Amino acid sequence: MPQSDSPMAPDTARAAAPGERSNAEHWRWFRRLMAWMFAFSILMVGLAVLYMYSQGVPLRPWFLLFMGGGIALSLMLAAALMGLVFVSARSGIDDRVKDLAPPDVGEER
Repeated sequence: MPQSDSPMAPDTARAAAPGERSNAEHWRWFRRLMAWMFAFSILMVGLAVLYMYSQGVPLRPWFLLFMGGGIALSLMLAAALMGLVFVSARSGIDDRVKDLAPPDVGEER
């Protein structure tokens, strides 16, 4: 498969410099973050259910499903988006993107 000259093309052939993490390490860090956040979200759902039970709220199956799903999905989405920001910044993907906007009239790059 030929290499693309696009500024957005993944740079998989680039070796990590000394003291720099490889792309695989960044993605391993992201997966570990997501695993911890999954455990944290399950803990938060459990605490929310215990709080609702202690307040005397009737815990019907649909209520538990939607409340737990809302809490867990919100926390997982926030963790995924923030984790991707950190992976992008740490791996240098942001540095390889060039300004693709055309220059204004009379302006040089």
